[in-house]
Amino acid sequence: MRNSFPGQFANDPERLQELWGVALIALDANVLLNLYRYSDSTRAALINVLELLKDRVWITNQVAKEYFSNRLKVIGDQAKLYDGSIAELEKLRSGFENQKQHPFIGSETLAGFVESFDRVVDELKVNKEIHDRRIYEDDIKDKLGDLFEGRVGAGYEVASLEEIIIEGASRYKQKTPPGFKDSSKGGDGVSLSDRCAPYGDYIGWLQLMDKSKDQEIGVIYVTGDVKEDWWLKQSGKTIGPLPELIEEFMSVTSNSFYMYQPDRFLEYANSFLHQEASPDAVQEIREVRLEEDVSNSVTEKLVDTVIKKKVARAMGGMYRGDDIGVAIDPSSDVEALGQGEYKAYVSNLTFRRDLAKSNLDRRMRELDMINLGVHTGRNVSQDDIFEEIRGIEQDIKSLNHRLSIARNALASFDDE
Repeated sequence: MRNSFPGQFANDPERLQELWGVALIALDANVLLNLYRYSDSTRAALINVLELLKDRVWITNQVAKEYFSNRLKVIGDQAKLYDGSIAELEKLRSGFENQKQHPFIGSETLAGFVESFDRVVDELKVNKEIHDRRIYEDDIKDKLGDLFEGRVGAGYEVASLEEIIIEGASRYKQKTPPGFKDSSKGGDGVSLSDRCAPYGDYIGWLQLMDKSKDQEIGVIYVTGDVKEDWWLKQSGKTIGPLPELIEEFMSVTSNSFYMYQPDRFLEYANSFLHQEASPDAVQEIREVRLEEDVSNSVTEKLVDTVIKKKVARAMGGMYRGDDIGVAIDPSSDVEALGQGEYKAYVSNLTFRRDLAKSNLDRRMRELDMINLGVHTGRNVSQDDIFEEIRGIEQDIKSLNHRLSIARNALASFDDE
């Protein structure tokens, strides 16, 4: 039975252990592009693993093309998020500047709150400047250029692509994976690139199988794509790679195949390398994938709901310096939220925790600068920075605790 239906038994521990020992590790374009969305520490954690596996990592020609085609857009989109976040924070800050509007908050507490907002906004502005420079001086692109030097597959000739377009259209009509979920992407133009647009996943899939067959090697594929033309799902939960994908791969190449989403890959890769995975990095990668499903309108609704319900009895605890936000008590009838609102609450807390993590990264860089005898731009001592770091770490711990509560509440919706 296992030999007749290998896709149904692909997660066998012994087979996976064997595959990890020899397989080529291929990455999807979304994995490379998401590096621009991660904090410095999480990006470094993932790149470190890839560098340790450098002799085995590889990308298809299609993945490389998609990365370069979308790189500037992703940078631009992240810049807009910075701008939007700064604008929202400054708007919220302005509402608290006038003490007459908040007569029940002491002037000292209010001043500390406004000062905390200023620090957050300043940090965002500094990080945005660093991010904007990537349009011209892209350290991430340079790092990937070194990592994948000589490790990019060959592309297809025009005639082959014309045949693939015809084959792809036929496969998509029959809902044959991968890629049929992208059937609405372009394809109406006359240029070859536009006509190939719906078939990017299929082109990459063929190139992946070509590489496996030519090198007689199994493949571990890492993708952030969560659609049903890649993954087997049941009741909203991802079970594993589609069995038909594994069976087609094995039928064409006579080699093994398995897939991981980036967060799971980071966990398994660190285990394979006998080193400890950063729980924060794994969680952040997972959240970047999940947060794409949360719309801005839901987030705005959540923020409005939480502020209105909390302000009467928790104002004092909600704005203590950098201690931004209090956890919603899932058992409270007053705080009863819907599933969408809990998703947005998780997104909101994650955003605030990432601000704290970014601030922590900056303080660590300042310590390095002091040790090298370089002025940090602030009149602070090493002891001052250590004290700031301890405070930020406590904030991160508190926010992670709140995230745990919110995620448990959110998980209860899946169990209903």
